[in-house]
Order: sequence, then structure tokens, then C-alpha cells
Amino acid sequence: MTARTVDLGTGGARVTSDRPLRVDEELRFDVALRDEAEHVVGTGRVLRQDGHNVYALRFERVAPECARDLQSFLDASPPTRLH
Repeated sequence: MTARTVDLGTGGARVTSDRPLRVDEELRFDVALRDEAEHVVGTGRVLRQDGHNVYALRFERVAPECARDLQSFLDASPPTRLH
């Protein structure tokens, strides 16, 4: 299954998916950072549906080095505003 990241944080993400996801479904993920040179991999759980094909995920298992890479990526990224 392929999903696109809408919002990304240290504890989870919002994603869009053509395949319907169900609340409490556990997923393996691989998020590319910095032009796909780095990846954050782990497992997450679907918390809720936020709109048509948009889902909130909570990261549950992420290796410590991946968590550090994600934090570094987010710290270097300019803040975004959601409308």
C-alpha cells in the first residue's frame, strides 16, 4: 500500500491513502527524508479518519536512530501553517 504524508511530527503523521484504513489498524511505514537520502521506518497505528482518504497515525515503534533523524529533519524544516 502506498500513502502520501500530509503532516509529519515526531509522534505521528497524517497521510492520504487510496485504500481505506480502519481505526486501530497497525501499519509498517517508510518515510523518505531529505530527497530520499534518509528514511524513517517503523510501525504506526491508525487513530482516526480526518477526512476523505486522510488518516491520523501514531508512531508506535521507531528505532532510536530513526527518531533522531526525524527530529533533526523537523528541527531543520521551516514551520508550516495549515489552513
